[in-house]
Amino acid sequence: MFALNKQATMLAARRTMATAAHGSAASSFAVRKQAGILVASRDDGRPTTSLSVVIRAGSRFESSPGVAHLLEKFAFQSTEKRSALRITREAELIGATLSSQITREHIILGAQFLREDLPYFTQLLGEVLAHTKYTHYTLPESVLPLAQVEYKASQHSPPALAADTLHQLAFRRGLGNPLLATPTVPVSTEQVAAYAKQSYVKENIAIVATGVDQARLDQLVSEHFSSVPSGAQAQVSESKYFGGEARLPYRSSIGHFAIGFPGAAASPHVPAEMAVLGALLGGSSSIKWSPGNSILGQAAASVSPQIKALANHGTYTDTGLFSIYIMGPTAQIPQAAKASVNALKQIASKVSAEDLKRAIAQAKFAAYAAAEERTLSAEAVGRSLLAEGKAPAVEETVQALEKVTADKVQKAAKKLLDNKPSVAAIGETHKMPFFDEL
Repeated sequence: MFALNKQATMLAARRTMATAAHGSAASSFAVRKQAGILVASRDDGRPTTSLSVVIRAGSRFESSPGVAHLLEKFAFQSTEKRSALRITREAELIGATLSSQITREHIILGAQFLREDLPYFTQLLGEVLAHTKYTHYTLPESVLPLAQVEYKASQHSPPALAADTLHQLAFRRGLGNPLLATPTVPVSTEQVAAYAKQSYVKENIAIVATGVDQARLDQLVSEHFSSVPSGAQAQVSESKYFGGEARLPYRSSIGHFAIGFPGAAASPHVPAEMAVLGALLGGSSSIKWSPGNSILGQAAASVSPQIKALANHGTYTDTGLFSIYIMGPTAQIPQAAKASVNALKQIASKVSAEDLKRAIAQAKFAAYAAAEERTLSAEAVGRSLLAEGKAPAVEETVQALEKVTADKVQKAAKKLLDNKPSVAAIGETHKMPFFDEL
């Protein structure tokens, strides 16, 4: 036992020294304005570069249902200088990857490439913002088929259905808007072009780059983003939480049950106790084929090894949504849902020192891992730039996590339980419980 404790102490000491030596350099972004656009960059010394343009134009801001999703799908179609075919062939020839993504708050355009190709992709992303051609034939021939594939896939994905339903129950409008365009609500090319004109303005845009020389990036942004127009920044209307229950029949022997509560905003920073609460509940295991030692993992395992229960805290500029997602054989969902709610109640009444220590360590690891992962950090950095004009500092996050007490976590859990939940049941809903039956 002494040998194990000594080994753990030495490991912790080495980890602390490594963090002090490398944490700041690896995760810190330099922030400034170029061509009227906020830019955050860091050079991690890798031979590849990640360049992302984060635009405040997600589904919560859209002028009509589905228009944000279709605008995202217009990315890397034809511009005034390049056809879609040329863009694809040039990117493949260079050995790069292009991507576009829609979230509830942002459209994210990305490129990953060898760092010597920075001039080409800075120019291309600037073109997409300022010179995309919104033609009548592109919408039905290219954009709608792509959007419909994503929509149909989401309709056959219970986790995606649960996420969309929870947001609609929780917020109704804004963050409650459907994430994807639906075939039942037509959107015209003119509507997409109008939303692009409204959204693709300097005040709505943040550039996030990793693996770049700062001076070189600044020069290229000034050159290729100068034609992006100025305009009014999309305003974040205060989100009001409502809650409620929805039941979606779905033909499957596997049931899905999601419970949501009002969470915390990402701006100016997520309260550290919420991150620790999420890690404390957990659900996923650090060891393959094991339920792990998290409270939700143990609660699920006590019902059946076939049950999975996961906690998640989704954060937005002005609010958040803390959720527990349960899946498994439908007959076991009622017992698993009750065990999961009891797990949250258990935390609200008592948190052991050992559980708190484990949760803080896991939350710290998650914070560092997210900061180091290029694609994961892009939206978080972009959101912070657009909301506060600065990049989040992972060192400050970790310091706050280290100061979390059991009392703070208990109060955070109690606050969740004091609110009306949002509940989505998907599957053979006649066999699933209502929240007040738990």
